[in-house]
Amino acid sequence: MCSNGSGGCGTTEDLMPEEVKLDLKEDKLCPRCNTNAGEVVLRSKDIYCKTCLLHYLNHKFRAALGKSKLMRPQDKALIAFSGSHSSMALLHLIHEGMQLSSHKRILFSVCAVYIDDGSVAKLSISERRKVNSGVQAAMSNFEHYFICIEQSLGPNNATLYSNAEELPLDKYSEDGELNKLFETVTTLSSRQYLLQTLRQNLLNQAAKKLNCTKIFTAETQTDLATKIIANIALGKGAHIPMDVGFSDDRTDDLITLRPLRDFSSKEVIYYNLFNDLAAIHVPSLATLADPLGSLQKAAESFVSDLQTNFPSTVSTVFRTADKLSLDLSTLDPAKSCALCKAPLDTRSDLASSSMGATKFSRLVSNATREELNAVQVTSSDDVTSQETVGLQSGLCYACQYVIKDMKSSQEGVGEEILRKTLEEESLSVMENQIKDFIL
Repeated sequence: MCSNGSGGCGTTEDLMPEEVKLDLKEDKLCPRCNTNAGEVVLRSKDIYCKTCLLHYLNHKFRAALGKSKLMRPQDKALIAFSGSHSSMALLHLIHEGMQLSSHKRILFSVCAVYIDDGSVAKLSISERRKVNSGVQAAMSNFEHYFICIEQSLGPNNATLYSNAEELPLDKYSEDGELNKLFETVTTLSSRQYLLQTLRQNLLNQAAKKLNCTKIFTAETQTDLATKIIANIALGKGAHIPMDVGFSDDRTDDLITLRPLRDFSSKEVIYYNLFNDLAAIHVPSLATLADPLGSLQKAAESFVSDLQTNFPSTVSTVFRTADKLSLDLSTLDPAKSCALCKAPLDTRSDLASSSMGATKFSRLVSNATREELNAVQVTSSDDVTSQETVGLQSGLCYACQYVIKDMKSSQEGVGEEILRKTLEEESLSVMENQIKDFIL
């Protein structure tokens, strides 16, 4: 028998004791300026006053851009704005950087784009217009545009609107193609993953239309730690370096940057508090979902608990994943997923292939004894030959599961919508590639 305190296995507190937190009730000066009283404690031990904290966060943001050496004065960046605390902070940091008169002033130009996905969250048109109005006020210092998530299912020529009131919200009804697509997906995990992927594809379209060479997303260290755990659970472990790195260049002529990746969620909240910035509440697909209703929600709940009691552990998760690199021996760089654009990770010709093992396991689990005797599978290549070659053949492992999560009772309506969308996008890309050669 094992008992607590016997040395064999103790309680959670014995294995991972909570970090000792400083108390600011006493009059403690900020150790950086030794002038102002400390107002914030970060990482349970670092005390900052308001002035020093803002200076520190501004320096961290500018250092992240400077160290990467990816931004040039002639570049134009698209800011993916969502109304969250982190996207509000990102807009303000860039605006502040552009006001400086010294040589450190930000010289590249920016524009902000907001994607209205209220139809997926089942919001009424009046609720969506109210949210969009608040978003427009927040983006007013920049060139800004609005776009509806429904346009992600159309050809590669999405329409951008400079005024929120111009959005044709009445055009996209509840029985439109997008809602039909999401209704066929059975799990919340796959619906969240699909929405995230469609949003990124739409941002890519908008960036190309606005002649932007970079996309800025406002993901913090806490967001990325959640994404790491969720993506591994979703089967995207092979793409972790692209999904959480400072830069993501999976699209040839467009680079996605994450300049807030070294910020914690607590730092972002205090930055907004000290600058009188209020986040805009935008209900999402999983706003009222159970904390364990999806893999993403479970990962978010887990990381949130870690952040509360063991803040350094979140940084450890993030830094550990940040050391990973793409294993090109298991990927096919020449082919990319038709949905998420990442290199295909579905090679089954390796001596030890998890993809081939998964296919074999699925076949053995679902087939009858007579079918197994008829098939006589002897290798992973034979398993592949038994699979139906269709839309899934051009998708990565995680995107294939979105297709598998679609209701079979819907007569393939979801798969057909995706197939049509990807075919139209491929034709549009091909047309853009050859238009300069047409006489």
